[in-house]
Amino acid sequence: MSESRDKRIETDSLGEIAINSDRLWGAQSQRSLKNFAIGDARFPAHFIHDFARVKLAAALANNRLNNLDQRRTRLIEQACE
Repeated sequence: MSESRDKRIETDSLGEIAINSDRLWGAQSQRSLKNFAIGDARFPAHFIHDFARVKLAAALANNRLNNLDQRRTRLIEQACE
C-alpha cells in the first residue's frame, strides 16, 4: 500500500484495515492487494465499454419490470456513461 497521510478504516469479517482515502475499494480488495501477487494486467477499453452497455441494458430492463427504482436506474445510467 502506498503511503498517504489520509487513511480511512474499513471493516470486514477479518477486522479493521487501513486504506488510503483516495482509493475507491473496500477492506476485502485491500487485503487482496496485501496478500496476493496481483499483476498489472488490465482489461481492454472496448471490454469495459461493452460491459457498461450490458449493465445499462440490465438496469433499464429491471426498471421496466419494476425491479429497480428510477433513482437507482439513473445512477447506474450515469456510471455507465
